[in-house]
Amino acid sequence: MTAHAKAAAKKRLQQVLKRPSAQKKPASKVAVHAGRLLLGAHRSSKQKILLPLPNKTTEKHDPGPPESKEEIIGWLKNKTDPARHVVGSDASKGLRSAFKEIGVEQATAKHSQSEYTPVRKLNIKKVAKRALKRMKGACKVSKQTISLVGGDQHCESLASSVKRSLRRAGKLGKNGARLQGSHIDPLGLYYLSQHPGLDNVAKAFKDYRESVEDRIAPGSAFQDTSWLNAD
Repeated sequence: MTAHAKAAAKKRLQQVLKRPSAQKKPASKVAVHAGRLLLGAHRSSKQKILLPLPNKTTEKHDPGPPESKEEIIGWLKNKTDPARHVVGSDASKGLRSAFKEIGVEQATAKHSQSEYTPVRKLNIKKVAKRALKRMKGACKVSKQTISLVGGDQHCESLASSVKRSLRRAGKLGKNGARLQGSHIDPLGLYYLSQHPGLDNVAKAFKDYRESVEDRIAPGSAFQDTSWLNAD
């Protein structure tokens, strides 16, 4: 290649590199994950909890964001006690970190790897005597460890039930989801699926009015959802 041809090729390359399409990537589309909930269920009773978590944004095709330690630790401190509980939960980083700080022992399952009910062994010295007594018949005890089922199918069933209620009402997916009422809809629909009937609707409305009296106007319930965090 002659010196003239080399110079021409170099000039063409510099022109290509200066084009905007070669320097800039298209802006990413953002997806809003609204109506996020932390679900809990007691293994030996019918007690269940559905606790609202803040909305989060991700890039359009990214998976839903996991719960962070900061989002959930207040709830977990209020609802669990290391002197009474051993929890079966997902092995997410946020949950593991929060329970470690609280001092509650975990029997975890790796849901991201399709692991839901593995057998876990915990150091018996780290499990409170009251918690052991409460789990009698649900775990195998040896001198050094206790063996029990990790994860929790009760919570998986609860999540499925909430989704079915939302799907029946046309409030699941991009066509039904909305930011306004994104937490109230699943909570309300799940309540109705468990307690059908007009009398229960009236009772729920009465309880709501009493809990927010002098705090939130009824017409603002879908905008100001701080009342959902009341103990």
